[in-house]
Amino acid sequence: MIGISTAWRAMGATSGEGLLTAMDESGVEALELEYRISSPVFNQLVPLLRTSHRPITSIHNFCPTPPDVPPEKASGDLFSLASLDQDVRKEAIKWTTRTLEKANDLEVEVVVLHLGQVDMDTNLPEVRTAVFNKEITIEEARLRLAGPVPERQAKVPKHLDAVLFSLDRLVNAATRLHVQLGLENRNHLRNIPTYEELDLILQTFAGAPLGYWHDIGHAQVGELIGGPSQLETLEKYKGRTLGLHLHDTEGFRDHLAPGCGEVNFEGLAKHLKDIPRRVIEVSRRVTAEEVRQGVQLLQRIGL
Repeated sequence: MIGISTAWRAMGATSGEGLLTAMDESGVEALELEYRISSPVFNQLVPLLRTSHRPITSIHNFCPTPPDVPPEKASGDLFSLASLDQDVRKEAIKWTTRTLEKANDLEVEVVVLHLGQVDMDTNLPEVRTAVFNKEITIEEARLRLAGPVPERQAKVPKHLDAVLFSLDRLVNAATRLHVQLGLENRNHLRNIPTYEELDLILQTFAGAPLGYWHDIGHAQVGELIGGPSQLETLEKYKGRTLGLHLHDTEGFRDHLAPGCGEVNFEGLAKHLKDIPRRVIEVSRRVTAEEVRQGVQLLQRIGL
């Protein structure tokens, strides 16, 4: 079954009914609820979801948006589980736990997490702009993006310790609430985890309600700038992948509808079919027709 993230239409939604009506343009019934849904809209949404028996594939942390956070600030990185600031980390754990509680209340099995970031500057914005403007090639971009790697290597151990501290508490909450934690791959140098860091986390919490969440667009961009191949990654985490975010990319631009970019979905199909949760995650710039065509593509290849 294919679902679609409310990321597509949640920004600016003023009612639960209005959000569901907007999402219906996709032609997809199942939903992933995510961090752009305000608390008032979420509270209106819950009874509608219950009475309609609409499938919920997953919830993306932090959902709903914590009170007093303006819509433009809503983010899966609102509070960093990797922060070296104890107060920030406490907030991250607090609001993640609330998301887990919402998932339990709605009988949703997986909460998708961003684990946070290393405290460092990166040159990604200017490199991305240079690529968009065709001022540099992808190969030149790859070399420039490698510049800050030594800084990350020096700083990441303390942040990894913070992540493990946070997850230790969240695993206890997830166990109590019968929810699994889906750890999403990212594509910015400062983001945690790299795949090596993910291996450490999965080993540390072996047997806990925790697994990998594969984002196809992030993996595609990561491969473009010198990371491991998407096929190798999917094979490596086979059987440990809780779900997928499905979107297309064009260079560094992501969250396009499937079929509108460079991702070879046909070539990936056989590696995706056994992953139990498949969520289209596209930006609000994507049209309803593009989404519907993307759904048709995914259905045509057996997803």
